[in-house]
Amino acid sequence: NAWKEIQKVCLQRWKNMSSVQRREFENLHIFEEKIIDLEMTCSKASQNL
Repeated sequence: NAWKEIQKVCLQRWKNMSSVQRREFENLHIFEEKIIDLEMTCSKASQNL
């Protein structure tokens, strides 16, 4: 199915990345999670005003 195909392609791309690229990718992901947390905190704070 399509989901399995997407997973396979992602895994192949991940394996082809250098360790530096992988670290950068992981850092981007962590940064993205922090931004999402911050956005949720801001929206909760604005609701409490």
